[in-house]
Amino acid sequence: MKIEVVIILLTSVVLFVVIIVIAFIVIQQRRFIRLEKDKIFLEKVQEIRLAEAMIKSQELERKTIGENLHEDVAPILYLSLMDLNAFMENKEFSLGNKLHFTINNISTAINKIRDISHLIHPASVETFGFLRGLEDFSTIINSSQGCKFVIENKAEKIPIDPFNQLMLFRVVQEIVYNSIIHGKSKKIDLVLKEDFNQLSILIYHNGSKFTNEDYLKSLQSNGALGLKNIQLRVGLLQGQIIFDSVENTDLQKVSLNIPLI
Repeated sequence: MKIEVVIILLTSVVLFVVIIVIAFIVIQQRRFIRLEKDKIFLEKVQEIRLAEAMIKSQELERKTIGENLHEDVAPILYLSLMDLNAFMENKEFSLGNKLHFTINNISTAINKIRDISHLIHPASVETFGFLRGLEDFSTIINSSQGCKFVIENKAEKIPIDPFNQLMLFRVVQEIVYNSIIHGKSKKIDLVLKEDFNQLSILIYHNGSKFTNEDYLKSLQSNGALGLKNIQLRVGLLQGQIIFDSVENTDLQKVSLNIPLI
């Protein structure tokens, strides 16, 4: 009986030790998994912060360039225009005709610089929001007479912070430019709507075909910087973008969905 008791006790001790070891291993594994998850989370947070910092740096640089164009270059051209106008008023008509072409060129340059400064840093977006910036952008596109840009707004407001509104504007800007420059589109329709805590932007154009497969393939290439910037900004907005065609038409469609929660 004593030997049996000893065996039972030893067995119990061994089982207890085994249970302790197993429990320790399980706890360590869970701790390791938790640490890995924390590491992945921190890496993602770091990536997001780096991406935001990069975009903010880009926007600051664009703002500086836009302000310099508007504040430094444009005034010089305005003064030149005033001098030429005054000179033409004081000279004979024939000489005025000779200067007329130069005056028109300077006026055109001033308008171009104003448009460039608005595109580089859309102050209207920063001051009045995404919708106002979109209207100003459409005015610039339509003034070129190379493409007609129509906006149909079904959203009363854009309930996202100013920086995200600027990022959203950049995405739309890049999509429109790509459809005109690369897609050779002559007509663009943009539909903006808000439903189910989601902002949807649908862009239809009659340019060349560009599918979601083309988009994903372009992201893997060494070029396509514009598309990669789109992907980066859409990711920071936690949104989704899809390139597709409209059935039974020659229209291409870009769907941009941004959560509002």
